[in-house]
Amino acid sequence: MEPLIFEEEAFKPIEELWKLKTYELLLLLKECRKRRSEQYELLSDMQRINNKTGNTISKDDMRLFQKDYLQLTEVQKNIERLIKKRLDYVPRRLDDRYLSQYLYQMTHNAKKG
Repeated sequence: MEPLIFEEEAFKPIEELWKLKTYELLLLLKECRKRRSEQYELLSDMQRINNKTGNTISKDDMRLFQKDYLQLTEVQKNIERLIKKRLDYVPRRLDDRYLSQYLYQMTHNAKKG
C-alpha cells in the first residue's frame, strides 16, 4: 500500500473507517501490522544502541518513536474491532493467499446471489 494512501485512510476517525469495504480494511490492517512491527524493531534497536553506547539517542527522540508506535497500535486495534464486527473474527495472518481467497469468496458469493 502506498504510504500516502495508508496515512489518509488509516488515521481517519472510526466513523470514516466504518464506511470502507471489509477488503479495504483487511488491506489497511495488513499494512498497519507491518508498519507497527517495523516501528517495534526500530525501538528495540534504538534501546539496544542506547544500552551499548550510553544513551546516544535522546529521550525526546525515543519518546517520538514510542508515540508513533502507540499511535499505530491504536489504529490497529480500531481496524481489528471493525473487522471483528463484520467477520466475527480477526485473521491472524493477512498474507496474499488469505486475501485472494477472501476476495474470491466475496465475488463468488455475489455472483450466486
